[in-house]
Amino acid sequence: MFAFLNALSRNSDPITSDEAAELVHVEHVEGVIVRHLKFWPAGLTCIELAGSTGLPRDSISPRMKPLELKGLVYRDGTRRVRGSRSATTVWKAVETQQRVL
Repeated sequence: MFAFLNALSRNSDPITSDEAAELVHVEHVEGVIVRHLKFWPAGLTCIELAGSTGLPRDSISPRMKPLELKGLVYRDGTRRVRGSRSATTVWKAVETQQRVL
């Protein structure tokens, strides 16, 4: 019905990726992400969200852009470095008052 409620896979991905995408409960994953970001006002990276929620990073990362387009999260303009990894984007939840305006 709504394309943004579907889990994502690329046209070049094997059929198993399409099958896995069909098993993802997008609304649940997005709800978990937004609730965690609201609890952490300093924001979290996808890696930090994975550690905090117990969800795989590969389930979180593809949901961030759709959540941003829906006006539920935003990139705060900073990046964090964890260990030897490269810097990653910090995401924050949009306050309810900001979404209304």
